Amino acid sequence: MNEVEVKPKAFHGETLIADYLLQKHQETLEKLSMKKENEIWVHELCECSLKREWRRKLPWLESSSPQMIIGDFLHRGFLSWLKESGFYEVEVELQRAFNGYLIKGRADAISDEEVLELKYMGGFRERRPLEHHVLQLRIYLWMAEKYKGRLVYMTPDGFAEYPINDPISEMELAELFETQKSPRWQEWECSYCPYKNWCGEAVFHRETSGRRR
Repeated sequence: MNEVEVKPKAFHGETLIADYLLQKHQETLEKLSMKKENEIWVHELCECSLKREWRRKLPWLESSSPQMIIGDFLHRGFLSWLKESGFYEVEVELQRAFNGYLIKGRADAISDEEVLELKYMGGFRERRPLEHHVLQLRIYLWMAEKYKGRLVYMTPDGFAEYPINDPISEMELAELFETQKSPRWQEWECSYCPYKNWCGEAVFHRETSGRRR
């Protein structure tokens, strides 16, 4: 009896990028379906609170832009190199209970001494680490019980690395839960949000920020 060839889920081989997007979409749906009510993901603490609801309604939007796809491929390649070095464990699943919630996340890479987060951007807006990236890494440091972290940026304009050695305190973490904002980063978040064309709050903030100029 001939063995049946098993292909990866959502992979047909005709339009590769479409297959990639379909696979990412299925993975997102699976994660959302398994998410419990008291479970919160690290990146959700670092972004507009309305994104959680929009992510359930329109889960395919976040990973569909060319920049996101390129960033994901670069990300995978860099993590593969880190893993081969033998010094880092990559895509490390973390979770820690806090005030009745289960905080979950996936750190890009962890060694005996530090936590690494890799970020791809289309270019440098500023020559310093971005606030939400710093916040994300500080939460990972708290979850991993480590005190050394590093943000690694890759862009077409160049590369940058920033040490982040300040785990978030439980007082700061409690404040994040108490101050759910829409958006969390009023100066820029709506402009980059994939849900801005559907979200009434995004339109409101965009219009009011325009009138202030």
